[in-house]
Amino acid sequence: MISRRTLISLISCVFALVANAQLEVRDYQIDRTDPAATQEQYKVVDSSGNTCALIKVQIPLDSVRFDNNVIRVTRRDGAYWVYVMQDTEFIDIIPSTGDIDRYKINPLTVDLKSAEGKGVEKATYRLEIVLKTQAPRSSFLLSAGFCAVGVMGPAVSAGFMFRNFTVEAGAVYGMAKSGDVYIYDKASVLKDAYQYSPVRGFLRAGYDIWAAPVFAVTPQLGAAFTAMSGKRLADVTLPDEKTLDGANAISLTLGARLQFAPSGATKPLRIFLLPEYDVALQKSKNYKALADFDSKVKSWAEGLQLSLGLMFYF
Repeated sequence: MISRRTLISLISCVFALVANAQLEVRDYQIDRTDPAATQEQYKVVDSSGNTCALIKVQIPLDSVRFDNNVIRVTRRDGAYWVYVMQDTEFIDIIPSTGDIDRYKINPLTVDLKSAEGKGVEKATYRLEIVLKTQAPRSSFLLSAGFCAVGVMGPAVSAGFMFRNFTVEAGAVYGMAKSGDVYIYDKASVLKDAYQYSPVRGFLRAGYDIWAAPVFAVTPQLGAAFTAMSGKRLADVTLPDEKTLDGANAISLTLGARLQFAPSGATKPLRIFLLPEYDVALQKSKNYKALADFDSKVKSWAEGLQLSLGLMFYF
């Protein structure tokens, strides 16, 4: 006949095959300074009248079940107080069905033995369990959003994620407009007049760092190519030959995308906010002239860019 411990281990292995999150022991130790296990108002005895060991469990789940020689479980001071029979060597922690569905999480068996190999004694113990979230091993990603600072306009990107590494390429269609720019020759004769608007293409690489099951920070490094095209002002009559009708710049980009996954890291939808700083490494002659004249043009390839939107993994 299969023992309970063997059955729990088999269940854990099955869940581990599809798990995208896991429970881990961060800290476990006896607390000789805490007399709660033997204090009259807190102590619990088993059916033989023996005082139980008390394990105070900190775990980031709202509903779990504890198994193996467990006599009583209560909630106090934000922790589970789990009373087990003396000499118990392990305890099983089984998440609720809702948490299993949400995180694809597997049960955990915790070894309670001391360094000498003995089970728990009549004392208080502290056990801290953490939930380690794992993003899907690999997937494609799409994003759609809006660049609210800098180029200003709708943005789209597509890319690939392996483990927590991401690579993506995309573009921003700039809706921002420069001021009216009038171009004169050395004799102060008007040569041309434009209003400029940008289009931005980018390539980024980053790494997701999960600070919580639903929140991640992704430091990113990349490059952006910003092209500025000029539209002649309608109230100016000039020859067909155009002067300074376009410019471009290539920038190094440094960013940190903040991601909120409302249903957890394993689900496809995320909301993001991306502050990004551009350092122009290559500037065309026309861009230099325009950036010196108009600070808005300069902001399209240098300084802060801020985007927000939605990301989808599949």
